[in-house]
Amino acid sequence: MIGRTISHYRIVEKLGEGGMGVVYIAEDTLLGRRVAFKTLTARSGDNQHFRARFLREARAVSALSHPHIAHIYDYGETDEGSPYIVMELIKGETLSDLMHKEKLTIPRSIEIIKQVAEALGEAHAQGIIHRDIKPSNVAINERGNVKVLDFGLAKQLGPGPINVADTEQRTLLNTQTREGMIVGTPLYLSPEQALGVDVDARSDLFAVGSLLYECIAGKPAFDSGSPVEICARIIREDPPPPSQINPDVPEELDDITKRALAKKPEARYQNAQQMIDDLEAARTSILGLDRTVTRMVSPGQGTHPTGALATLSDIFRRPRLPIGYVVGGVILIALIAFAVWRYTRPTIHPPSPAAKQLYDRAVEAMRESAYFRASKLLEQAVQEDDEFALAHARLAECWMELDSSDKAQSELIRALTLVPNPSVLPQVDSLKIQAVTKTVQRDFAKAVDDYRTLASAVPINERAFALVDLGRAYERSEQTPKAIESYQQSTQLDSRRAAAYLRVGIMLGKTAKFADAYNALDQAYKLFDIDANIEALSEVLLQRGVVLGLEGKSAEARNVLLQALEKSGVLENKDKRIKVLLNLSNTEIIAGNLEQAQQYSKEAVELAKANGLDNLTMQGLIDIGNAYLKKGKLPEAEQNYTEALRLAELYKGERSKARASLQMASLKSQQGDIEGVRKFFQMALPFYEKGGYRNELLNLYAILERAETASGSYDAAQQRLDELRKLASDQQSLALVEEDFGSLFADRQNVPEALRHYDESYRIYKSLDAKVAIGYTQNNRASQLWQLAQYDNANAAIDEALQIAQPPGRDPNLQLLALVHLTKSRMALSAANFADAITNGNKALELSSGKFKSIEVRAGFTVGLAEARSGNTVSGKKKCETALALARTLTNYDLLSQALLAYAEASLFAGDAPAGLASAGEAQQRFTTAQQHEGEWRALAIQALATLKSGDKTRASEIAAKARTALAALEQLWGGDSFRQYAERKDIKSLMVSASA
Repeated sequence: MIGRTISHYRIVEKLGEGGMGVVYIAEDTLLGRRVAFKTLTARSGDNQHFRARFLREARAVSALSHPHIAHIYDYGETDEGSPYIVMELIKGETLSDLMHKEKLTIPRSIEIIKQVAEALGEAHAQGIIHRDIKPSNVAINERGNVKVLDFGLAKQLGPGPINVADTEQRTLLNTQTREGMIVGTPLYLSPEQALGVDVDARSDLFAVGSLLYECIAGKPAFDSGSPVEICARIIREDPPPPSQINPDVPEELDDITKRALAKKPEARYQNAQQMIDDLEAARTSILGLDRTVTRMVSPGQGTHPTGALATLSDIFRRPRLPIGYVVGGVILIALIAFAVWRYTRPTIHPPSPAAKQLYDRAVEAMRESAYFRASKLLEQAVQEDDEFALAHARLAECWMELDSSDKAQSELIRALTLVPNPSVLPQVDSLKIQAVTKTVQRDFAKAVDDYRTLASAVPINERAFALVDLGRAYERSEQTPKAIESYQQSTQLDSRRAAAYLRVGIMLGKTAKFADAYNALDQAYKLFDIDANIEALSEVLLQRGVVLGLEGKSAEARNVLLQALEKSGVLENKDKRIKVLLNLSNTEIIAGNLEQAQQYSKEAVELAKANGLDNLTMQGLIDIGNAYLKKGKLPEAEQNYTEALRLAELYKGERSKARASLQMASLKSQQGDIEGVRKFFQMALPFYEKGGYRNELLNLYAILERAETASGSYDAAQQRLDELRKLASDQQSLALVEEDFGSLFADRQNVPEALRHYDESYRIYKSLDAKVAIGYTQNNRASQLWQLAQYDNANAAIDEALQIAQPPGRDPNLQLLALVHLTKSRMALSAANFADAITNGNKALELSSGKFKSIEVRAGFTVGLAEARSGNTVSGKKKCETALALARTLTNYDLLSQALLAYAEASLFAGDAPAGLASAGEAQQRFTTAQQHEGEWRALAIQALATLKSGDKTRASEIAAKARTALAALEQLWGGDSFRQYAERKDIKSLMVSASA
């Protein structure tokens, strides 16, 4: 690299290298200044995750501007594709240098730490967390000003023994921030990082506390000989006050370090400014403390071996000792070591009988999805016995399910403090702790592995319980078939396992196996009824109502849910009643009873607030928002989602935040606000990515892709679909991607390609017997088939879609029904069957008015064109004008172009050539820009006709020639056979004649 010029940066010399990056001094040949040029090592450069993260974080941090943050000037990629970052070159020393050279006084230490906190405060305000605050990442320039380095760019070093005297070698494991991964340097990790769970700004403040401690005490707060030991101490031990090591440290600084190093995030400084204020206040107590802080050497940092290994080494260094003695000594030491291990090996703390009984009841409640009741039982269990590690771990799981991440994290820390290394426990105990830990950390794939091993390891009398837990792990990892299999195995082992019947009934309902689902739920109800378990009975009725709703039987669902509501009224815990009310709300939404739905949702939210059930309050607000969204009342929906997001931030409800963000992305997509979609996409993405929620990720990417398609960003949408295809791990997902590809090509007006993708989507959905999806796909296929004049095939597809939209004995699917009538209307218009076009178009308008605005626009201008072509020109033009006005409010690119074209044609029929010419011209420009040849040639043909009617034959002839050129481009794109079929349509034949005149 030395001597090479990349962009306008000439590499001068190598400055340093870590596990992930190499830093060079470079000369900026444009500005004539020296800079730091950082790129990935060859090993890291081959890792696509590191490459993407390297540049993504560079983009984020480059937006920071603060006097105590090293600036990022530029970033990009070399010709070989290796990413690089160009940073401010700091001349001076690092805090690590100052510590080891003993150049620090307490007042200077406070000033440095204060400036570090100021830098972090700015970063945190911009949503950026450093994650690797350490002495070598704090530079002090020649003027004495602090510069914090390497924001967000944590190093990756391979695991292995570390030299505790060298802070540069203390970087852990990897830079990946997926759940369960440890990021940072052991001595300066927060407890959250040591556990591999989610971190926020308070984690950085813990690291600042560690820096402060080391600066004023002369030694690290958590010092030991290996990363594992350091992490264990961080999780479970409090360091002695700095004043015990350095008598010059005043009490005020002891208090600041104690607060900064609190194990629980909520007990620490909540933001950097709080810490800065306390440091400022402590200034008066450190005036005159000019002695430099002496660097302490921790025990065990010497080079001489100790313990058994040292003894053996000494023995082997004695050449005159008989070999028999040596062998005997080795055997004796081995026997002693084995005996010591055998009698001192870790075991899990045996809980008190009362705590164990509460724990067992809680775990069974969790298997029934009664997480609130389980949390109450587990809180009692840990009050009975605070050293009951599994109870703390299960309580953490409950808080995770109840979407209270801070509480979950706190309980997990407590559990792992009690069992810092589960792998040394007996297998069953170790697996239980590990499985629950991975669940709380949302590493569901590893949780499945642990539960699968556990199900084989437990005694036969416990296997039915273990299989239910394994099924729940499969559920979380979205492996529905395996979850069903696990639950069914549990019922076969023990036919009294009511929870297994309940769970398998829920899963069968989600896979549309309704008869089997009802049978399983009936069996669960009978078993719960024997024990008079009212809460469980309410849950069974609730889930039966959900399954009935999935089957489209909203009246029956309502009746069953009302029974569940009645039963839940006697329960002390109100969470079940709230859930029933929310499901009743959703049922009324499906039935179209918005007012009743809102009443149920509002009652649920009020009850949740009154009982301090924050997760259900947020869920209720989101559900109310969904009710408004389904009815097209976007401002009201946005208001509820915004309130849910506010509460999610307040209560650290990560799941609710992600769910509300996903719904906001969907809402912004309907509003045509592509930047809004991208914003909420980014807010929801980390949670779903870290947890591996494939379905939600698929939906999230699909929302963004559809928004990009609607906005006319077709190339970006196609790239997004390529990403979606990688996410699609099952047939259902693949069908969704194929359907979206079809919709993208339909908007791009490539009918043959759109039809190919719709055909594949239909094939997959048919194999899955996914009725509703089949209905939508058949409608999409019909909308392409009629454009190729394949009317018989289009009618067969539309008939199947119509049967699905109006199933006998079930609620109609109003949106699908409206789409079917719209397709029939457009198809009739193309065949010059104006009466049918008007009839079906009006039905589509009636069904979509105020609900589905894009359908309303298309139906409006289709009816308008049918009227205009059949002689009712004034009414036809008016309807097209109304549709155009609505289209302009939706910012759907293709929809607006089509509405402009329809208005141009209707104006021409009405004798308003100037309006027709203006509208056709605007449409043509849009079609040409988007390379939509089918719309382009039609717009040009109508322009030619309007120009001819205005009396300008020469100009009309020129425009007609352009129309024929666009038509030739369309033929080349579609291919001869498809184009010939297209040219057989009556409306196209007529327009071709006009264009050739």
